[in-house]
Amino acid sequence: MQIPFSRRQMLGSALAIASSAAAQQTATSATRSRESFDFGWKFFKGDAPGAITALETCLRRKPTDIVVNRLLGRAHLLRKDTEAALKYYGVAERGAEKVRGQTLGELYAETGPVYLDLGQLDPAVSRLETAEAETREPKVTPIVKRNLALAYLRRG
Repeated sequence: MQIPFSRRQMLGSALAIASSAAAQQTATSATRSRESFDFGWKFFKGDAPGAITALETCLRRKPTDIVVNRLLGRAHLLRKDTEAALKYYGVAERGAEKVRGQTLGELYAETGPVYLDLGQLDPAVSRLETAEAETREPKVTPIVKRNLALAYLRRG
């Protein structure tokens, strides 16, 4: 003979199961930790070595980060280390090519003139043409068009 569960017994069993599941979830979530990427760094204008040191710490956590690689490229350009700058810009470009749009446009608007200064006119023109097509920012567009006109003029 089966003894039927009363509504009160069934709710009590469901509550016991739910509370044990919640306790188990709390135990596993207690081991989770949050990490801040802000280590109290302060950047000063023109302090490229300090910025490079801080950004390389961030880069160890996520080597393909577009923003960190872009900033490292800028910092190396400040130090007149074009080879290292292009290495970091290259990583940022590969990431930005996946998402395209404004991110890629701004990055190419930044790297196009670097190639132009190096006398590598075809990569400069290619990047600036892509920047013109991808960028919708009114502040960036005139700069891209000017740099593209200079690249066309130098390339002939």
